[in-house]
Amino acid sequence: MTVARDALAWALQREAFDLVKVLIATPEGLDALNAPDHRGRTFLHSVAHTGDVDMVQRLITWGADLNAVDPNGETPLFAAARQGETKVIRLLLKAGADRRHLSNEEQMAADVALDPATARLMAATSEATEWGLTLIDAVSNGYREVARHLLEHDPALIFQHHPATGYTAAHAAADTCLPDMLTMLYECGAPLEAATTQGHTPLHLSAIRGDVPTIRRLLYLEADAAARDVEGRTPIILALVQDNWQAVEALARHGVGLTVTDLRDRTPLQVAAGLGPRREAMETILRRYLPEAPQPARLEEADREGHTERVSGGTRQDQEAGQGL
Repeated sequence: MTVARDALAWALQREAFDLVKVLIATPEGLDALNAPDHRGRTFLHSVAHTGDVDMVQRLITWGADLNAVDPNGETPLFAAARQGETKVIRLLLKAGADRRHLSNEEQMAADVALDPATARLMAATSEATEWGLTLIDAVSNGYREVARHLLEHDPALIFQHHPATGYTAAHAAADTCLPDMLTMLYECGAPLEAATTQGHTPLHLSAIRGDVPTIRRLLYLEADAAARDVEGRTPIILALVQDNWQAVEALARHGVGLTVTDLRDRTPLQVAAGLGPRREAMETILRRYLPEAPQPARLEEADREGHTERVSGGTRQDQEAGQGL
């Protein structure tokens, strides 16, 4: 095999393509085409790394293994991705290279390509499409620049949802705890009230995850804290059920949804009453905000500026108006 591979390497280096065809016409020569070198890399690995599109095309035509792996479990697609060789990437993918192949480190070629050095190359819409990345894929993996470029090319993607579940890009951002991604999607028009087939909005998913920064960001973006899923559960009820006390406090502090009942006609406080050992702690949090539920952050800021000043029994303006009667 070494002799056959060396002969093939000699012919390829000198672009003696007629000789290459003669060599690979034999079973031993064809095996040599996919035989690894001393580093464990095939000819296609090496050529994909250099970005030689013509040679890559020839190797593919001659029968080079698109998914041959090196000692790191990486295919030729990884070699092209590491160098940002997008033309080679497109060629390999078109020929049938497995873009979802996992290396020994459980990375896909896209994970290698989307590092700071090559993100700009891969972020172009045409490149993302070649990878088969959808907006939801890009968001789920935290590829914000790719998501942004996809939306710049086709703004309607912001409304794209999974046909079976109703899952949107905003759900993906909430589900993976990416508040900055949520802000970007919101600025591109993402509907934060969009619900899955289970009735879950992005805020419901954040409540389930218990991720306070994402919850706060969604509330700041005016996500509906009183939205109910198919069982009538609001985000705060889901946070209670999941025993996410920090999420419960973040939602309770917001003040909206504290008296909204589920389909069993239970308020959050009544749900907390059935939590067993956790009951007292959760009830304490809820009661802290029940007497006078604070309004969203924007209104609290307005209060401090003197527009209205909240006091027990209504605003100070209301009381002064009553005293003047």
